[in-house]
Amino acid sequence: MTSRELANIVLRLLGAVWCATVLFNAPHFFTFDWADLGTRHIAIGGVISSVLWLTIGAVVFAKSRRIASALFEDGSPLSISATAAELQQVGFSLLGIDFAVRAVATLGGLLYVFWKRDLLGAQFESGWTQYSERIITAALEAGFAILLFFGSAGLSKLWQRLRGRPLPDSTQ
Repeated sequence: MTSRELANIVLRLLGAVWCATVLFNAPHFFTFDWADLGTRHIAIGGVISSVLWLTIGAVVFAKSRRIASALFEDGSPLSISATAAELQQVGFSLLGIDFAVRAVATLGGLLYVFWKRDLLGAQFESGWTQYSERIITAALEAGFAILLFFGSAGLSKLWQRLRGRPLPDSTQ
């Protein structure tokens, strides 16, 4: 495997994760109160952001070979002394970091909204009512981040068992 082939795989995975994340978060746009001007601005910003991430993810997924060719010249094969299980563990950990960044970003946005509502004199209980989907999404993203990052070895073993591949003696 060359560095260009590895970059192609990573870019395709990244594009797929971005698209899946946008599609996973899309249903919460239907819960907004579009009649409220403040909520409408937040919702429109979220929709524009989601469309951009979906477009970027789709382009990265579709054009991964061209992007990888621009980033790396076609060189000699890589010499990586790692097993498939170890590479899967690294991949699961990287996905965990991606979920953690998204959870922190969502949590940061919610803290800003709650802080702004507190300055305007709004009640906290109405924040849970209006933003419960985003709070649950942030909690799920944080849970996935912890599972993927700290449970990468177990997930790798599970994945190999599900695929019907025998585990090497060194990882059992």
